[in-house]
Amino acid sequence: MKMQPEATAADAQTYESKEYKAKTEPGANANFIWYIDRFPYLKKLQAYSFFTYVLGVNKLIRLVDPKAKQPFLSVEDYPELKILQDNWAVIREEFEQLVARQSLPNLQDISSPQSVITSDDKWKTYILKVFGKMVDKNCEAMPKTAALLRQVPDMEAAMFSVIHGNKHVPPHRGGYCGLVRAHLGVKVPQPAEQCRIKVDGETVNWDNGSLFIIDDTCLHEAWNDSEEVRVVVLIDLRRRLPWPLTAINKSVLKVMSMLNISTEVFDNLERFQA
Repeated sequence: MKMQPEATAADAQTYESKEYKAKTEPGANANFIWYIDRFPYLKKLQAYSFFTYVLGVNKLIRLVDPKAKQPFLSVEDYPELKILQDNWAVIREEFEQLVARQSLPNLQDISSPQSVITSDDKWKTYILKVFGKMVDKNCEAMPKTAALLRQVPDMEAAMFSVIHGNKHVPPHRGGYCGLVRAHLGVKVPQPAEQCRIKVDGETVNWDNGSLFIIDDTCLHEAWNDSEEVRVVVLIDLRRRLPWPLTAINKSVLKVMSMLNISTEVFDNLERFQA
């Protein structure tokens, strides 16, 4: 297995920046922090209030649900994902047809806060659902995959994560543990050990048709040490929680869908589709 190169001075400077630390500090919601400094005063107060509320909900979820402290979750707890795993080859074929006729945007060109962890052209994305809303034009371009995704309940987001060869995604974490993130490998270079993810110190590799679920709020980083493209479908699901946390979780996600984080993503998707 190929070793990772030493970090450069530029890498070190990036990792010491306020924005990068916001990505990696425990409990931090990277998107919120990234936006807060750009807000006018009153809007900044609103953002801080909601951010504080989300941190409180995170603590409550971790207190009530022991699985919220685990970096990997059992696939058996989310049987609704089986339809995607059973049809991974169908999804791959449709994706290959898509990229044969159009290019994909860089991740950071759709969600600008991600520029903290990626700034080159080696991490692409194609989003079919985000913030609880289907991206109609993209779904029309991939009707078979979209039809499969519509059969998955409690799904908040679904997207293709396309990492080109010799790419390392540095350590980062999501900000809200009311979601869990499934990874479905659809095009993984062989041997599969070249393409791997480390979550809270535990490393696994993707493979064609393989499925695993992580807690995105755990610190994680990824590698594609091959010379080829690695394609994974990421699916965000609402975490299994007891009442009344289910209602609180839905309310948090609803508010998130109305924030600047959401509107910027949809604006960028429309701009790329134009």
